Amino acid sequence: MIDWSNVKSVDDIFRKCEKEIREIEEKSFVRCHYLSTRGELFNYCLIEADGAKFELKSTNRVVNARQSPNLLRRWCMGDYESCIFYMQEESRRKRNSR
Repeated sequence: MIDWSNVKSVDDIFRKCEKEIREIEEKSFVRCHYLSTRGELFNYCLIEADGAKFELKSTNRVVNARQSPNLLRRWCMGDYESCIFYMQEESRRKRNSR
């Protein structure tokens, strides 16, 4: 369990996943353009963050848009064009460009 009073950066939150995240990044040849990185380890979905300003709080939309190693592997650095968030955003962008 995270004690938020001891968290000084986003990297403090996810240190346990560091090795796995680094391996995924090294092996990946694709990357969703909606995937953003803050610090060294914190990867999050810009679509899920929905323009929220980053605050180091457990309820912050950016913090909650974090992509776990499994999500990174499966969608963000894998088959991102099949991700439901990606498909919805691209569909919305196409509608708005008409």
